[in-house]
Amino acid sequence: MFLSATLLDTTPGLGKRGQSIRLALNPSDVHIAHEIDTFLAGFAPQGFRADEACPVALVDKQTDRYRTFGSNNVFKQVEVRTSRQAGIQEVDIETSLSTYITDERALGAFIPRATQDQATFDVKAGHAMRIQEALGLDREIRIFGSGGLLSTSGNWNANNVATIGAGAQWNDAENSDPILDIQERIEASAQLITGIYLNPQVAHAFLRADRVRTHMRQMLGDGAPNPNVVGATTTMSNVDFVIPGLPPFHVVAGKVLNETSGALDFILADTVIL
Repeated sequence: MFLSATLLDTTPGLGKRGQSIRLALNPSDVHIAHEIDTFLAGFAPQGFRADEACPVALVDKQTDRYRTFGSNNVFKQVEVRTSRQAGIQEVDIETSLSTYITDERALGAFIPRATQDQATFDVKAGHAMRIQEALGLDREIRIFGSGGLLSTSGNWNANNVATIGAGAQWNDAENSDPILDIQERIEASAQLITGIYLNPQVAHAFLRADRVRTHMRQMLGDGAPNPNVVGATTTMSNVDFVIPGLPPFHVVAGKVLNETSGALDFILADTVIL
């Protein structure tokens, strides 16, 4: 929009001449910037999976004991043959007691009433979201992070732990054999393997390996695989994929700030957990 004004020159002897002056108004001249109260931008965690791998067991007491049935209850063979007149063999269950101790964890935020009243966004909701994400990150690190419950080799039976040597590691796509490595861990396990957890870098190295492609060709042929047989699903940032003959793969993509380097590191290191 333009505003114009006409000025009359009344200088003697010059007559009347009109002069037009135009004043241009820019948006910055008529607008004061305000924060949009219907939109917030930010980052989101790449999917926490600790609750999938280690479901929470709710308890009533801060400390108590729990019972575990030993492997002999399942794997030890007993004599079950008998006859009409013979006695019947008996068995006893084998159990052990262990102690659990709960660790309290909590976070809070102090928001003065004056701050809340003057805020241009919902500061209470924002702090609640921050607390929720921090508690979730802490649990993810306790399960999958350095020194975590599942990522510490000392927490596993030594027969179920394997270290892949140089020249056979999965990022060596030509010489590695990830299929064999996983199959050997499956064979060593006393229980059915229901899932495989790995970070995105390890998952990508796995999928690039020559022997993995050979295995898929062996199971599926050279044609395009049926999406129901080999597929990738994404739910709330969690990416899974399935390969015939192996348990489902679950990609643990969560990251944590490395306060030394300033980089974002994967919570689960170069470790595959079955």
